Amino acid sequence: MYYIKKVSAILVTLALLLGIFSLPTSSYASTNEESNQSLEPIDPSQVTYESNKNLSDEQVSDRFQEINSKYDIEEPFSAEDAEFIRAYASSPTDSTDNDSNSEPMFQTQSIKLN
Repeated sequence: MYYIKKVSAILVTLALLLGIFSLPTSSYASTNEESNQSLEPIDPSQVTYESNKNLSDEQVSDRFQEINSKYDIEEPFSAEDAEFIRAYASSPTDSTDNDSNSEPMFQTQSIKLN
């Protein structure tokens, strides 16, 4: 009798622990799937939100700063902000002008030590 109580207590404990540890994972996965948005680039002429249409270079820069300060790390973007980023952000590998007069992405300096 003592052996049955001991085994059943262990099984109940394991079942509860399994239930506790599996819930946050499945909840996180479903939330993550729902908020998963495509950030594939689109042409600025394809935007649907009025606030993302016909923006000047200064307005685009201001909007990027606003979005940067608005979100925490790994916080999902709103649909409007995601559309803006898709339309106006450029990939670091994009190169629109490949001529030799283009500015390098970064500059190096040499230091002479005596």
